[in-house]
Amino acid sequence: MLFEVLQFIFAIGASDITDFMGNTLGGIIGIGVFIVFCKLFSTKANKVLNVLTSIGVIFLGALVLLLTSGVIRFKF
Repeated sequence: MLFEVLQFIFAIGASDITDFMGNTLGGIIGIGVFIVFCKLFSTKANKVLNVLTSIGVIFLGALVLLLTSGVIRFKF
């Protein structure tokens, strides 16, 4: 949300109401997921979320490396 506001203030890039709504909805969903994990894994919720986040970051990083290295190519 801060990024969208800064884009608007400094007239950098394109800021749209759908970006703002998507970021807000994503934040609400993230808070909801955190609350559900806290209820399901009461004492170990932070540990479970940290492991899942680490796996996601590693996967995303590997995907970015594959895309930027040219191993995976998209034809446009």
